[in-house]
Amino acid sequence: MDDHPRRARWSRGTRVGRAGGAGRGRDLPSGAGFRELSPAQALGGGLLVLLLLGTLVIPLRAYAEQRAQLAATRASIVRLEDRRAELEGQMRRYSDEAYIREQARIRLGLVEPGETPFRLIDPELGAGPGRAPGEEDPAPEQAWWRLLWASIAEPPQPAAPDPGVRDESTSPDRVPRVPDPAAE
Repeated sequence: MDDHPRRARWSRGTRVGRAGGAGRGRDLPSGAGFRELSPAQALGGGLLVLLLLGTLVIPLRAYAEQRAQLAATRASIVRLEDRRAELEGQMRRYSDEAYIREQARIRLGLVEPGETPFRLIDPELGAGPGRAPGEEDPAPEQAWWRLLWASIAEPPQPAAPDPGVRDESTSPDRVPRVPDPAAE
């Protein structure tokens, strides 16, 4: 009888030899399993495990990407709904006549007929030396660092305001007016 371990076949936890019942009462040797696999069988089993892992990893990755896209899309929807609500609020405001008049006053400086407008003007606006556009700055007579030191060492003297500037800015013919809707 042939009792060689590689030629034996295994059946329900006992070793059965090829010739009938020889060796029926013996148990499996401990640790027998992966040790008795040939290198080709081990390689095939490893490739099978890798194939199974590959078939699971690709769909799981696609699932995770789709969930991320779904979350980004939901966030975009919420952001766009907020923007839509904001734009609808602006539409309601601009359909109100009082709001339009207020914006014309603030943004364009328009006044209603019969109102007296006041405009505050900085007196130093007209006091600077006038130069034509494209005209270059005159060359400084001193070095730049001396001019800089002089500008911070001595405080500037306040210029006397020109009384003609205020009269010109508040004259009735220079102030813009809100058009009267009844005249149209």
